[in-house]
Amino acid sequence: AAEEELSALEVELGHSTKAAENRLPINTESVFVGELIDAMAALRETDNFAPSELSGMLQKVIHRIRVTPSEDGLYGILSVWVRLTTDNGVIVAGPITTKVRDRKKNNATDRREGVLKAVLTEGARYKEATEKAGYKMAAMRLHVNTALAPIMPEGSLRTAAIDCPIPEVKLVVWEMLNAHREGRAFETPEGMDKNYAEHIRRTYSDQDLVWACTWAADNMTPQRAAIEFVLGHDDAKARWMDVRAVVNNLYPNQDTKRMFYGMLNGSDGSTACVYTPMLEKGKGFTRDNEDRTVQARKCPFCKTHTLTHALHVPEVTGGLLCTTCRRTPMHTKVVFPEAYLENWGVQRGHSLKERVSDVGTINMG
Repeated sequence: AAEEELSALEVELGHSTKAAENRLPINTESVFVGELIDAMAALRETDNFAPSELSGMLQKVIHRIRVTPSEDGLYGILSVWVRLTTDNGVIVAGPITTKVRDRKKNNATDRREGVLKAVLTEGARYKEATEKAGYKMAAMRLHVNTALAPIMPEGSLRTAAIDCPIPEVKLVVWEMLNAHREGRAFETPEGMDKNYAEHIRRTYSDQDLVWACTWAADNMTPQRAAIEFVLGHDDAKARWMDVRAVVNNLYPNQDTKRMFYGMLNGSDGSTACVYTPMLEKGKGFTRDNEDRTVQARKCPFCKTHTLTHALHVPEVTGGLLCTTCRRTPMHTKVVFPEAYLENWGVQRGHSLKERVSDVGTINMG
């Protein structure tokens, strides 16, 4: 970096020689450009005040200083124009730019970054970690949204990731964040299935997937109740079950009956609203046929009737997971961690979209 700055400065000096011929020569001690650039580079590496020798040298040569915030808000961009003595007189050259740490703000930024890291890598709960660090939720939302927006444009998915109780999801998000900051390719976290990690990366970086402001968008209680009821009356000899038995036991009124039949048909709409049919319908399943039957769905991969775990979260497309091979009908190669088989429900209260005004011009979805 110092060599690049030096080359740029030499070009500036060359362009300025002609103009300098009309200025009065000043017989002062010459200043070596290399030393100046080295001194500025040193500013980038230190959290302390500049040594007195450096301060004295800069006072002799500085013509103008400008400090602007960096795009990520973690540093200041220091631009300096300098007075240099040449054989033809004094010239003004610049700007020479470098990043410098903001001593007043950087400690607070580092602490907020520590909260984010704890949430994504150490299993800390977002709300508790924020309160323990002594921050208001609004300030923490601003930091988290600012950090995650470049890798997760849709604000509702940022909320889902922060609220998600699955450790693997958060580790993938942490790797996405570091890969972006370091300008490198995404790498599968150690010990994690590559297909699963890539599926999570694609899902949570999808700017067209609009989700609810929480990880589990639905408790799936009616769906789970119907599936469990059918499974409880299922055996190898009598796998199919009469629909009337399900309806009479679980759905006594007309509204809940409609919900049940909708469950059998699945639902269309945006990606976030799609449900795959929760149970398999028997042959001749029509409105007029009284002898309608249902059974637990058969997994297309492991060939068992265990496609039975209802879970409405961003990465489980269709909302149904096989309890034997932990795959969905939509994703052949993606095997989900065992933690997905718990009966997760809606987890509200940590939304990063609670106050859009907190993030200014950041795209919140």
